[in-house]
Amino acid sequence: MDLRKEAENLLLGKLILHKNITALSSFLSLIQSLVQSSFPEGDPRIISNQLLYEDLSLRMFSLRNRIKEGEDVAEAFFPVWREVGFDPEEIYLDAIRIRCVQNGFQEIEAAKPSAFIHRDPWYANPQCQLNFWIPVYDVMFGSGFRIYPTYFDQAIANDSNLFDYENWIKQGGFQSLRNQEEGKKIFPSSESIPEEMQPYDVYGNSGELFCFASHHLHGTSPNHSGLARFSLEVRFVLESHLEERLGPDKLDNFSKGNTLRHMYKLNGKKPVSDVLIKHYEERFVSK
Repeated sequence: MDLRKEAENLLLGKLILHKNITALSSFLSLIQSLVQSSFPEGDPRIISNQLLYEDLSLRMFSLRNRIKEGEDVAEAFFPVWREVGFDPEEIYLDAIRIRCVQNGFQEIEAAKPSAFIHRDPWYANPQCQLNFWIPVYDVMFGSGFRIYPTYFDQAIANDSNLFDYENWIKQGGFQSLRNQEEGKKIFPSSESIPEEMQPYDVYGNSGELFCFASHHLHGTSPNHSGLARFSLEVRFVLESHLEERLGPDKLDNFSKGNTLRHMYKLNGKKPVSDVLIKHYEERFVSK
């Protein structure tokens, strides 16, 4: 497989599901043990449903930080990068993040923003960002998330013009424990339901890995499965894509700021340089 071409195809809208990643087995064993330690009462998918949303948020806050900051987690994922075919020397990573979506979360007021239909660049993510989605436990059809492929090349009305990354960071970012009323936290979303003839439902078994461009319009599906959904999200860019200014056009992205300044090289933790960020972003400045 020509990985370079495959990565560029992702930026053209291709969706890729990897079903047999051997290295994911040991990595997910580590993740599942960390999840279990956060829910020692029993099956995390059941226990998390029995908790008040506020109590679950506290447990997940600690678990997210453990996974995001754990050197053992980052090291355990290196074989996955290599098996999928990405060169770790090329990767600037946001973080390895875990999410828990309770059964019936769509009825919980505080959780509703997580279901908003959006593109990641509306949150100031770079146009060339790629995403991995990895189910920690099996996720049944309809309980994962949905992509609207038609809108990869089609704009949709949204309120991304209200999003300012500097304010977002001050308010704690995603899944912060701070009061969301404080400063009226902005979660950009589409202003209408996408008219999509063939939406793509993403779900799968533990050990599978789904890869897509963050520019895709997508949103978390309602969870009626009876079990909480635990999944990992890995957001990253390739250095060559930044250097070559690759990525889909900003069809409808009016957000302010850039998350690139908080991404870092896998080896050495070196951040993306201001020079490279400026070089990349200049491609998207209106003439």
